Amino acid sequence: MAQNIIFAGTAPNDRTGDKWRPAWLAAIDNFDQLFAFQDSQAILNISQESDFPVQTASTITLKTNIVHLISKSFTTTKNFVSENGAVFTALNIFGPIVTFTGSGSMFSGTDVDFKINDISISCPSAKAFDFADTAGGVKNFQCLNVRQFSGTAIATIDDYVSCTFKSFGSFTSTGIDIKGDKWRVFDVDDVAMISSSSSYVGIDFGTAILPSIKINDAIFECPAGAIGISGLANNGNVDSGSIATVKGCKFSGGMTDLQNITVDDVRWAFSGNSPTEDTFPDVLTGFVGNATETVIGVGSGDTDNPVPILATYVEERASHFTTTAAGIVKYVGERPLRGPIDFNFGLIPVGGGTKVVRAHLVKNSTPVPSAYREVSISGGTPNQVTIPWQDRFIEDDEFQIWLENRTDTANVIAEFGSLRIK
Repeated sequence: MAQNIIFAGTAPNDRTGDKWRPAWLAAIDNFDQLFAFQDSQAILNISQESDFPVQTASTITLKTNIVHLISKSFTTTKNFVSENGAVFTALNIFGPIVTFTGSGSMFSGTDVDFKINDISISCPSAKAFDFADTAGGVKNFQCLNVRQFSGTAIATIDDYVSCTFKSFGSFTSTGIDIKGDKWRVFDVDDVAMISSSSSYVGIDFGTAILPSIKINDAIFECPAGAIGISGLANNGNVDSGSIATVKGCKFSGGMTDLQNITVDDVRWAFSGNSPTEDTFPDVLTGFVGNATETVIGVGSGDTDNPVPILATYVEERASHFTTTAAGIVKYVGERPLRGPIDFNFGLIPVGGGTKVVRAHLVKNSTPVPSAYREVSISGGTPNQVTIPWQDRFIEDDEFQIWLENRTDTANVIAEFGSLRIK
């Protein structure tokens, strides 16, 4: 900037200095240039409320693409309203604490990128963050290495392209509320959400729809009645073909870990959480005490004409699979899965004599080559036929056990049996 020099004279009251008006015009121009220079800089040093250059009686504006560097603790009743690209930081999470004693939201913004990092905040009567992307799936929100000492809530984030909470700790009445259906990434990593409220919900996905959810190494510590993660049943919060992962989290204090969401939902994957069970795609179905005859197909001997076992199957467990009473097991997971299959059946011939019976593993109504076992059966005591196998499961693949009488056309009874995939 070019400095305007104001001549004050050679001695007091010698009347040799600049006239009042030219002197004040020069001073005003200097001030204008200083403020314009300040506004053009990437870093704005803040040690008290009055250091923010744009504010009203109720709001403080965080300026576009400016790093607001907090050097001293202060308290304000004014809401912080962010312009696009604003950054709020102290560069030290153990340093200054900014306290907001007003209501509503401490920080808010519409259609803006915003980042807060390496700082401590407190807002005992307010929510910490309230940000919305009205276009949807465009803007970014980042909260990194931040401590929130108090608040009515952590955040409401609506339709951002990405939202990240990392190395974040809070003590609030409720947690993070996610809204919208144009998201790309919601990422929570190494956070602690602590509350004494029985109505606390740590992360509430509501009716939001997202293609990527990552919740890793989070600690939820809340009393009975509180919820860790809440959302829609039947994978309603996750785009088709996408996956939400929850890894290494801890839910303690008597709270409930999941609401509506389950570890068996095909678009959620849980692993290493406490006390939450890991996601484990498997299925077990079977029957005992069956007396219904399986009617063997037309022909006798080596006719290669197997038919489904006739029995009423009862599902014992199914995750990422469905079953029917006819013994059809269907894979409903959206990602390919490889795993073992085994079946065990007790067979009795109808009409006496010794029969050679073959049991087939059938995939999508076609016997799997080599996936069969033969057994000789006679009398009224079931003889068992067992097979271990392994296969690759694609969405909507169906599996069932079929029987074939290799001796004649006599019917067969499967008195007990089970089909397991794990």
